[in-house]
Amino acid sequence: MSVSKNKQPLAVYIHWGFCRRKCPYCDFMSRKIPSDINFDLWLAEYEKAFDFYAASADSRDFFVSSIFFGGGTPSLLPPDFVTKLIDYTKSKYTFADNIEISLEANPHKLTKSHLLALKEAGVNRLSLGIQSFDDKELKFLGRLHDSREALAALENTIEIFDNFSFDLIYALPEQTLQSWEKSLNFALDFSPPHLSLYQLTIEPPCTFYRKGIKEADENIALSLYDLTLDMTQAAGIPAYEVSNHAKSGFESRHNLTYWEYKSYLGIGPSAHGRITHEGLTLATKEKQTPLLWFKAKNKNQYLTVLSEDEIREEKILMGMRLRKGIDASLVNQKTVSQLQKSDLIKITGGKISATRKGLFILNQVIEELI
Repeated sequence: MSVSKNKQPLAVYIHWGFCRRKCPYCDFMSRKIPSDINFDLWLAEYEKAFDFYAASADSRDFFVSSIFFGGGTPSLLPPDFVTKLIDYTKSKYTFADNIEISLEANPHKLTKSHLLALKEAGVNRLSLGIQSFDDKELKFLGRLHDSREALAALENTIEIFDNFSFDLIYALPEQTLQSWEKSLNFALDFSPPHLSLYQLTIEPPCTFYRKGIKEADENIALSLYDLTLDMTQAAGIPAYEVSNHAKSGFESRHNLTYWEYKSYLGIGPSAHGRITHEGLTLATKEKQTPLLWFKAKNKNQYLTVLSEDEIREEKILMGMRLRKGIDASLVNQKTVSQLQKSDLIKITGGKISATRKGLFILNQVIEELI
């Protein structure tokens, strides 16, 4: 079905907050998956959420450009559950012809047959949480898989999916430039269309924070970041966002929705959304925990209609993460001049973006711009 020019794109994020085990660095909402989970009941609750949003922000005004199953560990979902959720979304909204449907997966016990079933279910982009190819690092990070299992999962993913991404975490305590260069070279040898490369951050209430584990030294972290940008650029998958790198045309369309401040639904426990409709931008949030979300009659609630100042701040906060940056009209020109003098931002064609120096202290730059 062709999409009317009067419709606006809408990304759909579906949160599945269950894992086999919570990683010690994770500060996201996730729980250990119950052994007796009733997927039929959960499907019914997701459908209720879709019904609410489709009625509240008229579904006739939107078409779905992307769906992202995030978590948690969405690869724990039965493929027929994924199919039913995609089909239900399609019953409410028109789909773009080239819709991107992504699903996050962990390598542990991820079989080739399961990947094939997920593709058959409608997933056309897999995001694989490898985090490291080094067994010692994987053990430190609390991952259930080892390097052999990670490699097998990646090889199967490459065989099955034309569009895929995988994550690595670096700037671990005591990690050297040499060890990270070796790991990143190994990853780049697979010629991935997309890579997500995150420096380890330790925030409350994660286990690492409670145990007093410290992040890498700031100077070492900066050197590791410089090396990462240089190596990915040379390999033809440059950074298009602070931590995300892609070949041309393989940028995550779903995540670009967030960074470009377009409309998206957030469905599932703790999920957030932003919907611009009839001249208003609405911030949404769902009940925080699976128990509260599942039991609540009104799990879907509009938090607020955002003010112009709030929208401006969020556009700066999200857009400055992108290599292309934000419209110069969003910020105070005196602040811009000061940040330029410090070589933290640059202006190109009416767009303000962070320099390499600015990217490393991006939160500070954003605070100044806001």
